[in-house]
Amino acid sequence: MLLAQTLVLTFCAKDNELFAGATNGIYKSTDGGATFQRILNGFPTNIGVFAWSLTASGGNVVAAVTVLFSPSEALDAIFYSPDNGSTWHQATLPITPTAVTAVAWMEVPLPMLEFLDKALPLKACTNPRMLALHGRRDLPSM
Repeated sequence: MLLAQTLVLTFCAKDNELFAGATNGIYKSTDGGATFQRILNGFPTNIGVFAWSLTASGGNVVAAVTVLFSPSEALDAIFYSPDNGSTWHQATLPITPTAVTAVAWMEVPLPMLEFLDKALPLKACTNPRMLALHGRRDLPSM
């Protein structure tokens, strides 16, 4: 499938594969971007998925998405794929977000991790290894 008919919002690369986040889903190319396949296995039944941001992190592809269930009902969430987009899983967050429009990844040195462990009041995080929420170094096999 070509992405010429949709608005692409984000790209990321992992393991020689290119991922595109668009206003109608997440796509993967294994041929350098010549063709793309829509990959939404594991997402809840929906009428649309907006993929606002993608990043590769700790062996996963991570996506900030809005999943539309109906014209008036949506889920803003982070989904991740440990198998290059073959299956997706919703990440557990300590809050119910009203919007998730970006995900990012960075390596954090150990002294900074120790500081963040003491400084951040997000102990309710059910996934304390997510950097954006708790200052950890990598994403687990959520």
